[in-house]
Amino acid sequence: MFFRYSPHTLTFVNRWLDVINADDKVWDQNAFNELARAGWDPITKLHPEEPRLYMGFNGSLALGTLPVASFSGGHTFFIQRLYEVKRVQPLMVHCTFQ
Repeated sequence: MFFRYSPHTLTFVNRWLDVINADDKVWDQNAFNELARAGWDPITKLHPEEPRLYMGFNGSLALGTLPVASFSGGHTFFIQRLYEVKRVQPLMVHCTFQ
């Protein structure tokens, strides 16, 4: 995740922390997804030429997905080697358990 500072971002992150801290059984990723997807009926795209950008958190926060070839999980990086297929410089690898 990458957050750019703004008042809306700060509101989102503080709300996320409130949800996580209120219940030790809540997973941080599930809480993030639920908050980010609030108000998605339907999903609002920011621009037709930017398919990775959309509005979340009830329309108050711009969200985007990072390109998987540059920001890979372990399987995509080590097994699929997508960065080589796409000929891009990997910027980050998120090593996960499977």
